[in-house]
Parts: sequence; C-alpha cells; structure tokens
Amino acid sequence: MRQTLPMAFFLTDDNRVPDPVGVVSTLPKSVAVIFRHYGHPKRAALCADMRRECFKRGIPFLVAGNLDLAADVQADGVHLPAWYVRRVRKRPGYSLVTAAVHDQRELRAADAIGTDAVLISPVFSTASHGGAAPLGIHRFARLAKSATVPVFAMGGVGWSDVRRVHGAGAAGIAGIGLFLKADAPYLDR
Repeated sequence: MRQTLPMAFFLTDDNRVPDPVGVVSTLPKSVAVIFRHYGHPKRAALCADMRRECFKRGIPFLVAGNLDLAADVQADGVHLPAWYVRRVRKRPGYSLVTAAVHDQRELRAADAIGTDAVLISPVFSTASHGGAAPLGIHRFARLAKSATVPVFAMGGVGWSDVRRVHGAGAAGIAGIGLFLKADAPYLDR
C-alpha cells in the first residue's frame, strides 16, 4: 500500500544539522523526513533514534541510499539519490519511494522504477551544492511538466519561493535549511 505524499520533505545533512532528532521534534505532520547523514560515524544508531522520534510524532520517515538500513529500522520509505537510481532495477518494496533528479535522463530513470515522487534540484543556488549550476525556475518548470509523478522543488528554495515553485509545477518543497529556524512558517502547526 502506497502512502499519501507529504506537503514537504526535510532532509538531514551531516554538516548543517548536528541534531536532526531535535529538528524532528519541531516538524508538523505534513512534513516527511529523509534521513541522509551518510558520513555519521554512528549512522545506524542515529537512524534508529530518528525513526523512533518520527514514529512517535506520526511523521513519515525515509532512509536515503541504503535499503538494508531502511529495512533494519522499519522505515516508511526510501529516498534514492540519483546515483542509486541507476543501480536499482525495480521499485523497492516500500509504501513511499522518492528519488533525487537533476535532469531529464534522471527523471526517466526514476519513472522507470516507479517512484512515488521526485525531488528536483537544485532549483536555485544553494550552499549545500555550491558547485552545481541551478536549474532556474523555467528549466525546473519544464522538468516538472514532463514528470509522471509529483515533483518537489529543492535547492535554494525558501519560504518566499513557495508560490513561485508551485506555479511552476511543484507539488511541494524539500530542503534542509527551510526547517532549521524556529520561526519557519510551517504548513500546519
């Protein structure tokens, strides 16, 4: 059974989110969590802590880039980085499967395995991917229009950009910094 999509995704990050469990405690239920923290020395233990906090709060929890870890913590879903999508031959058996997409080729690959949604990035310039050229709103809109699943805008997207990316075809937004401020205008409280 597939899960209903959230309105937004919060992605954890080794460098920018030292206390991801603390951030989860502030999120509304309309935001799902994608656990990355790829370089954390105790990634499995942190992942399990995150899963418990998300479960307690009724927030969907996805693990990025590791199907075994997702199974170990009984995650609600998985997020497939673009490099991982190329390795997967069929849809992983989770109720929610998302993928990172940066161009048309990656969008077709994500479609081929039956993802539920894609996170298209970087829409705008972003500190987390400083060397990546941003798509801009027009290229984002073209990718969004060609997608067969809902798309979420990510990369340099701030709360002031929500209407703009929705108008360009985004079903929602995704990011790291969006959710790190206590005064963020969340979608529900």
